[in-house]
Amino acid sequence: MNVAGHAGLDLFQKGQYEKAIEQYEIILTYDPQHPEALKWIGNCKSELGDLEGAISYYQKSIEGAENTSSFEDKGYMIQKHDLLKNVYYNMSLNYVELGNSESAFSGFQNALLQDPENVHLPPSNSDIYVSLGVIRAEFGDFNAAIDFWDKALAIDPHDEVALENKAEALRIKEQQSLQD
Repeated sequence: MNVAGHAGLDLFQKGQYEKAIEQYEIILTYDPQHPEALKWIGNCKSELGDLEGAISYYQKSIEGAENTSSFEDKGYMIQKHDLLKNVYYNMSLNYVELGNSESAFSGFQNALLQDPENVHLPPSNSDIYVSLGVIRAEFGDFNAAIDFWDKALAIDPHDEVALENKAEALRIKEQQSLQD
């Protein structure tokens, strides 16, 4: 990213999201599909509580990334799969907040596809598997939820959220079997 990108990141980290958006919009005047700038505007909108606006920018970031043949040639600071993993994850978190579990589930799955070996930038695939498990549990599919939490625990055996959610799901399943 250029000077505007670095200024935008600095403003974002200081919580000055509106001003950060202005910096990223400068980048978009030169490259309207700049996936990093679009992602950061989405992050700013999310922090400002404009979840639908954030999702719109995340979708534009995905389109921009898919339409960019070479990130290195354009001078982007992040690898394509890292950007897409992060964007799909952040977009999914916004869908969760909006109560759109199906879109969130799909987005989390797309995030995993970007980094199946869990070797790239955050979020960790463990976090993604935990989120997928929570969504499956919301739909009452405790077996699938437990499978996702087991995948999270295979990556991070000390993941407290996965451990707690799995224990609760097993407790619910046991209660259900006693009632049947």
